[in-house]
Amino acid sequence: MKTPTHRFAVYGVSVLADIDLELPGPTNHRTSFGEVVLLQSASSFRAPSASDAGLIDDWFVCELLENGSYYLRWKDYYEFRVENSGVRIDYRPLSGADPNILRNFLFGQVLSFSLVLQGIEPLHATAVRVDDRAVAFLGDCTFGKSTLAASFLQDGYPILTDDLLLIDRRGGGLMALPGCGRIKLQPDAVHLFDASGSGTPLNPLTEKQVFSLVRDQQEVDPLPLAALFVLPTPAERSAGAVIAARPLSRGTLFHELLKNSFNAHVVEVPRLTRHFAFAADVAREVPGFALCYPAGLVHLPGVRRAVLAAVESTQPRSVSRERSTVEA
Repeated sequence: MKTPTHRFAVYGVSVLADIDLELPGPTNHRTSFGEVVLLQSASSFRAPSASDAGLIDDWFVCELLENGSYYLRWKDYYEFRVENSGVRIDYRPLSGADPNILRNFLFGQVLSFSLVLQGIEPLHATAVRVDDRAVAFLGDCTFGKSTLAASFLQDGYPILTDDLLLIDRRGGGLMALPGCGRIKLQPDAVHLFDASGSGTPLNPLTEKQVFSLVRDQQEVDPLPLAALFVLPTPAERSAGAVIAARPLSRGTLFHELLKNSFNAHVVEVPRLTRHFAFAADVAREVPGFALCYPAGLVHLPGVRRAVLAAVESTQPRSVSRERSTVEA
């Protein structure tokens, strides 16, 4: 077992690892959620069983072990054990191990287990900086969160985090925390921002690539969360004809926050209780909007205008505008 000698800061967590993860170093900002230790193991984390026959060809395997830890495996690449406390993550390379793909697994799915086991709720969201506040886009995979964020980046708005968002209460308000300085994009969206070199494949099952953001493309400080925007599904975009940002009721936003948890695998009662409380807390304090827009990158400038107008409507001097639909 290697010794963890690299320290990083990501998603409000201090990460101590035995490999270079190409993450930002520790900052002066208060670490919100403690420490995660990442260590390579030479042996597997579970004994083979008869039930493995049906899982041998599965791309992804997730199992709750008897001691409350979680076992995760991506076929031919890596397997992980997330300790039941969430503080320690062990990993083991498989036949097709690739350090770049290790980072892709770790920054999203694996770390989400660690966070949830520590009582922290990650959202499936991407956020950008607008003025001195964070604006977040909620949505599942293929909904276009990163593409919309890249469009904002093209217009001069730095990215706070891509795909996984943590929210922390500080000074009486809700703060959105910076991510890992990377963005995942489909090939047709790469031109929306100035890529600093070629990307790396997200995984063998998708054309998506991961790009590192340079300093002026990323926001590294926590920001007050100004608004949440729920993205339309791909089917809704295909059928859409107008661009609009429509205010959501607290109840509807609460439901959307529940749907857009980054981790739907940990379903024990204590976690579900925390999850409901977290969603209710955020929905009570942060304005929410449903975005509507047609499919096609050509519409993104109009979507940006609708989002910015909706964010402006959340300012105290414009409270009366919150009840109206914001059209691009």
